[in-house]
Amino acid sequence: MSAVGVVAGFGAAFIATHLLMSHPLRQPLSKRLGGAGFQALYSVIALALFGGMIWARKGAGTEAWLWQPSPPMWIAAALLTWFASVLLVGSFRRNPAMVTFGPGSEVRIGQPEGFFA
Repeated sequence: MSAVGVVAGFGAAFIATHLLMSHPLRQPLSKRLGGAGFQALYSVIALALFGGMIWARKGAGTEAWLWQPSPPMWIAAALLTWFASVLLVGSFRRNPAMVTFGPGSEVRIGQPEGFFA
């Protein structure tokens, strides 16, 4: 496998674990590990996969990427990134999916008040 393929593999695993641990595995893992344990596991997995992407990218050197976007695609990506940033900032206020931690409490899912509320 090429170095770029390894970067893509780490990226795909990073996204897959975020999707799995944010929805189907979230409740069973948080019940089993507790709020802090789940947060630690989530963080370790994310950092390991992100570190793997960095390591693989350093090893790729000057190898050609899977695709090189055209200028209109760069503009589209910039606009989509801006829109995603607006949604991200908005999600910090009254997000029912936000995980909240309180003194002596477990993870509460679906509460109207969030960590940043």
